[in-house]
Amino acid sequence: MIETTIQVQVKLYGLLRPHHPGPNRSLPVTVAVPAGATARQVAEALNLPPKLTRLVFINDLQVGLDDPVQANDRVNFFTSVVGG
Repeated sequence: MIETTIQVQVKLYGLLRPHHPGPNRSLPVTVAVPAGATARQVAEALNLPPKLTRLVFINDLQVGLDDPVQANDRVNFFTSVVGG
């Protein structure tokens, strides 16, 4: 069986930004994952710390880490927000 990979565009926010592999952390990074991968697998491909990776949006819709991604999706990862 041949495993197919897909590409998604990922943008990191908050404390996750230092984990961006490229020189310009403001731009999305292209990540290749196996077809049928979840948002969690995308986060793992970028070595994002699980304790910081709390909110995920796919194509501007809030989803869970175990929701699947599709080719060319826009995936945004956020940390929890606290303040006072």
